[in-house]
Amino acid sequence: MSLVTLPHELQCAIFAWIPIRNCFQLRLLAKSFSNFITSRHFLIANLTQVMSRPTDQTDAKTFETGLDTLFFKAHPMVQQVYAEFALNQWKQLEWSAWVVDCQLPTAIGALSKVVNIDLSFCELKGPIPAEVGGMSALKELYVHQNSLTGQIPMEFGLLSSNLRVLDLSDNLLSGNIPWELGNLTSLNCLYLSQNRLSGSIPASLFTLTKLRDLYIDRNELSGQIPSNINECVELRWLHLYKNRLSGPIPFEIKKLRHLESCEFRGNPELTMDFEFFVIQLEGDVDELE
Repeated sequence: MSLVTLPHELQCAIFAWIPIRNCFQLRLLAKSFSNFITSRHFLIANLTQVMSRPTDQTDAKTFETGLDTLFFKAHPMVQQVYAEFALNQWKQLEWSAWVVDCQLPTAIGALSKVVNIDLSFCELKGPIPAEVGGMSALKELYVHQNSLTGQIPMEFGLLSSNLRVLDLSDNLLSGNIPWELGNLTSLNCLYLSQNRLSGSIPASLFTLTKLRDLYIDRNELSGQIPSNINECVELRWLHLYKNRLSGPIPFEIKKLRHLESCEFRGNPELTMDFEFFVIQLEGDVDELE
């Protein structure tokens, strides 16, 4: 009897203690063994032997050399199992400035128990997978300063009950701002600055009664500012500068009692026929960079 013909339970007992990278080097032994190595049953047995766990002192996971790269660069089934059984034990994934230089895996949707994720300055590229809608416990997501492309997934709207902060700024995202973001009733901060977003500003954004910060400057947005802006009653910071917005600024903006900063510069076709000291409509936009 050879190694590859052993019963799977015996293979599992032997290989569960071998680093997963080394196991994958043995996939060429036989097709049946390759199928075993990538099976959910084996991966759970293997990864649960080596994964780190939260302690009473910390519930935040920072980058752990080698193992956490499985989530980004391994076989899709490895990514899925590692997300479910390893990463899901942590409340926070603080991976900012860890250069991964790859795409976000679809397995990100398996992080259903993680509350905060910081993947800023990681050189991420490619689209944001629609599976982000599966991160049901998520409160804060930071993926700014990357090279993410494609459209903002409408599935973000599925995170309506918990999401407080969504930071997608300083990427290469394009297309319209999905109206489904208006479903994020708990949202406090939305940062979409410095992308390539186009189309009009969805009126649904201004129905978010807990929203305080709205930064969608330095994009290619066009059309008028929605007249229901006054419904965003907690709004404090509104930055729309350097877009292609046009038409009159809604008078309803004066009803926003908490508004502290309102930058509209760099939209030459915007007009205002009333006075409101908070609004900056004219002047040098370079000083805003």
